[in-house]
Amino acid sequence: MTRDESIQIELVRVICITCMMWVHVAPGLATPSFVNGGSGTAAGIFFGETLGRVSVTTLSFVSGYLFWTTGIAKPFPDVARRLAFSILLPMLIWSAIFILMAWLRGRMGEPSNAIALVGEGWMGWVNAWTGLAGRTANQSLFFVRDLIAATLILRLIAPLVRLAPVLSVLIAIGVNFLTHTQPFLFRPQILTFMILGAACAQRGWTVTHLAAPRFSLIWGFGFSIAATTLYHLYPGEAFPFEIAHDLMRRAGIGCLIVAIAYALVENPAARSVANWGRHSFLAYLSHACIIGVLWLPWSRIMGSEQEPPYLLFFLAMPPLCMALAIKAGRLVDRLPPLLQIALRGRIFRDSGRAGRVDCPEGKGMLSDRKS
Repeated sequence: MTRDESIQIELVRVICITCMMWVHVAPGLATPSFVNGGSGTAAGIFFGETLGRVSVTTLSFVSGYLFWTTGIAKPFPDVARRLAFSILLPMLIWSAIFILMAWLRGRMGEPSNAIALVGEGWMGWVNAWTGLAGRTANQSLFFVRDLIAATLILRLIAPLVRLAPVLSVLIAIGVNFLTHTQPFLFRPQILTFMILGAACAQRGWTVTHLAAPRFSLIWGFGFSIAATTLYHLYPGEAFPFEIAHDLMRRAGIGCLIVAIAYALVENPAARSVANWGRHSFLAYLSHACIIGVLWLPWSRIMGSEQEPPYLLFFLAMPPLCMALAIKAGRLVDRLPPLLQIALRGRIFRDSGRAGRVDCPEGKGMLSDRKS
């Protein structure tokens, strides 16, 4: 992989993870607020419902592409072991931190919706912590759970992808139309776009080829127009058209995100932003905790989510979380290796550059491609 291709991937990762945070800004897009039903709804739709949700599958595509180019040759047990240490362990650490913070919030007289939604019995708490067979209390980490499951499935069906990449993509698309994919997959779109990324790598389509305007812009606008047309022809939740609309919308906007990264790759400032990529997973793991801590004083001083100042809070939180993660990541660089793995799944030297000591292979969300 060339340095320009590496920079493109890092830019996509920083863009996607920053956008994904907008979905989880307290109290969440599922709650009526100034950006959800109020005067600032356009901001909620653009940053959260569009860029935020589409970034999930865009990042899944990049993860599938990188896994196929760097980790697919590893035996299944080795892949599972790497996922356990590079993704699952830090996810469990930060999930436990979130649950503890939510419990302490309740003890302070501020009941947490996350705790209130925990299922009954010990299994409810297991799911709230791990996402094993139900949603995690920290819903932002539920994406990580499905990303792990999709990676393991992709490794199992690697012979099919290698033999018939187009057929494997068609099968992956078909999975979205099944009525029951749980508890193996709660969001089959993640698997679909991972297999799509792997199939592109198998066909020999490089990142540069996929991001070039003649490809990304044509397919990006094409899928977006097709999704918009389908939405107006079949409004509402008319099965299976809403699923087809969702997949085309994700594919179209995802292509445009990749095109933006391609256009920025020669910009010196953008190359500096690409260096933030190695801190992006820490930002994603910690952002719900950071936003939760900041939301309490903000809501008491500035008012509830229904008030106009909430728009500023909503817009500022993801960039702020990324900035804090960059600062914290440089401090984590100095910690012992085991603590680094526990907090972010990777080990870096204590230096100003992104030197890799132990980089788990195959994850577009995690892999650091720079030396």
